Amino acid sequence: MNHSLGRIEYALRPVCGIFLAISLVSCGTEKKETEKTTTTWEKLTAEATVEVVSDAEERSIGLMYREYLQKDSGMYFIMDKEEIQAFWMKDTRIPLSIAFIDSNNIILSIKDMQPYDTRRVSSERPVKYALEMEQGWFRENGIQPDDRALLEDNTVLFYRKTLVIE
Repeated sequence: MNHSLGRIEYALRPVCGIFLAISLVSCGTEKKETEKTTTTWEKLTAEATVEVVSDAEERSIGLMYREYLQKDSGMYFIMDKEEIQAFWMKDTRIPLSIAFIDSNNIILSIKDMQPYDTRRVSSERPVKYALEMEQGWFRENGIQPDDRALLEDNTVLFYRKTLVIE
């Protein structure tokens, strides 16, 4: 009897394998609705009026010797090339926050800087732009890393990435 059962088991193996394969294929062909995800950029209400500086001499002076900044005003730095950038506050009287921005106009980080501090404040990653505003301005206006900062003439407009699932 054991010998007969072995033959039957041996004969049924290919049939079971085919049956299993058909079952797996049929499971995989069930129709599922696919979700489509789209990324959009929603414009934020905050805007900054800026002085744009792009040459080395202007960048080295920055906001030094200024007594104050107008409301919602700052300085937008355009670097020669995208690389790690460092700023300091030598001879700068106004407490500032700086946003480090990459060549895709994405804010990578925002850091606070203290008046007259000669320690360097650096970007962690290469950036092409930097935006200095009065300290706390970014936080007060809900601007954060991963937002987009686009310069249009002398105004910086801010956008936040949103995912739309359809």
